[in-house]
Amino acid sequence: MKNQNRMAFQHFLFLLFSFACSFSNNTSQTFSQCLAHYEKQELENAAGCFEKIRSDKNYSLRAMIMLARVRYFENKFDEAKTLLEEIIDDEPFHTEARYWLARTLAVIPLEDGANEREQIAIEQLKKVLEINPHHIHARSLLALLYEKRNMYREALYEYLAALQEEETLMAARANLSILYRRIGLIERALSEIDRAIAISRAANMPIKNLLAIKKELLEK
Repeated sequence: MKNQNRMAFQHFLFLLFSFACSFSNNTSQTFSQCLAHYEKQELENAAGCFEKIRSDKNYSLRAMIMLARVRYFENKFDEAKTLLEEIIDDEPFHTEARYWLARTLAVIPLEDGANEREQIAIEQLKKVLEINPHHIHARSLLALLYEKRNMYREALYEYLAALQEEETLMAARANLSILYRRIGLIERALSEIDRAIAISRAANMPIKNLLAIKKELLEK
């Protein structure tokens, strides 16, 4: 009898686990579909899609942050702000929520309280950089807000820090191009190094080493 009970219980756990996996897989597929709508700028479809999976605890935060981004691009800034503040209340160290909240506050049409909103945006971006000093989008937006307020010294510091991050990214792109070449993906290698060169030129950064790497890629 004990063996029968144990087997029944194990069978129940197996069914429960299988159901949970099936539900998770279905939600994963739905989330991918939502992202596809977002990338195609089908904002209404994306919003409805992300809204459907907010109730899944495994996807709730990701769905909410994406829904907030959809609302941002729909110019529904109040809705975006509410969603992002809800995320931050639950996850104070969620850097993307803080960045998008700052971005939302920075673009709300001018009205009373604009100065206060900009200050809150600045504080949010500073918090992002405390958590993740390498968040280049947050640093760039912070520089723009400082510049808008005629805080040129502060803006200059953030711009220069952002350029340092760009240099690191360019080095990563160069290394990635070399890796692509080593595994036989020459087209990807050349595409990556060309992108690094183009960005470096636009940012007025040295490109001598990048050009040397491209030459080696072409010779191999």
